[in-house]
Amino acid sequence: MKIGIVNPNIVENDPYVGYYTDVFDEIGVDYKYIGWNRNHHYPVTFQSDKAEIFHYYSPESISNFRKIYDYWLFSRFIINCLKREKYDFLTIHTLVNSLFLSNFLTKYFTNSYVFDVRDYSPVYPFVKNLVKKVIKNSAFTVISSSDYKSWLPRDCDYLMGHNVKKSFVESALIEQKIEPKINKKIVVLTIGQISNFSANSRLITSLGNKPTIKIVFAGHGSQKENLELFSKGMFSNVFFSGKYKKEDEPGLVKTADFINIVLPNTGLAFNTPMSNRFYLSLLHKIPMIVNEESVQAKWVKEFHLGFVVTSEDDIYEKLMIYKENFELQEFTDGCHKMLSIINEDILVFENSLKKCI
Repeated sequence: MKIGIVNPNIVENDPYVGYYTDVFDEIGVDYKYIGWNRNHHYPVTFQSDKAEIFHYYSPESISNFRKIYDYWLFSRFIINCLKREKYDFLTIHTLVNSLFLSNFLTKYFTNSYVFDVRDYSPVYPFVKNLVKKVIKNSAFTVISSSDYKSWLPRDCDYLMGHNVKKSFVESALIEQKIEPKINKKIVVLTIGQISNFSANSRLITSLGNKPTIKIVFAGHGSQKENLELFSKGMFSNVFFSGKYKKEDEPGLVKTADFINIVLPNTGLAFNTPMSNRFYLSLLHKIPMIVNEESVQAKWVKEFHLGFVVTSEDDIYEKLMIYKENFELQEFTDGCHKMLSIINEDILVFENSLKKCI
């Protein structure tokens, strides 16, 4: 049996691919990654004999019309790959990717693919019927956030597919102890994709030049340079460390006292996804800062995983109040409960995938 992992990205940018390959490796099936090196920011390290990569530059800054055209080009590349070699089963990732493949999938792979939805797309309202067609003809559909059910077809079933590997969750469940930090300053870390100028500039403005705070941005993204220009000469406690290797991520996270997940407060594209930083916060037991409108807020409130800010709140004031009233055991217990829920979801997903294959 041969499986194709079809994703409009490179594996370095999407850690959840390991969610699938862990299962494939465990049961010993052959698979190949069919991806797209869109931004040329990162090297492609997936084994060459297990990958076919579309090398075509398509930066985030291009127009939506051009993005749609580029996705169409990528779909031609995918279909050629699938025709060249025999595949028995596929995993299809992202909404836009599925749209250009919908006819091909329903003709040749009905009930022989998993459809994986990781984000909201602005084209969705115009292609609801096509998306439903892809969902109905899949073996099953995976969503990375329970809030996606609010805009996806209501009469369909979905499985949760978290953005974290099972082995990381299992290790975090075992490691209960939190080592006390000796930081002279409170480190607030924004890690991964540096985008969303409005939300991040709000954080900088609120925490900027506070003598007890150090603001760190680790990673790269469409707004990194703009945020650097915004901070330069105005705020002395803001630092940008740039791109980093994935293996260095745990070390960067462990230096933090808080993980920033404050996002813009409007739109399904920002309010409904689960952030990768949410999982980093849980795995390394670092309290998170989230905005009221995000899907993360309800989990933070229920399990005491950090604090929630509204659009009117002063982030610095709320951070100081949270720090003053922080209860370590309550926070640790909350992380454990949330990780246990995630672990159960992963087991359900893995069993479903094994049954299909």
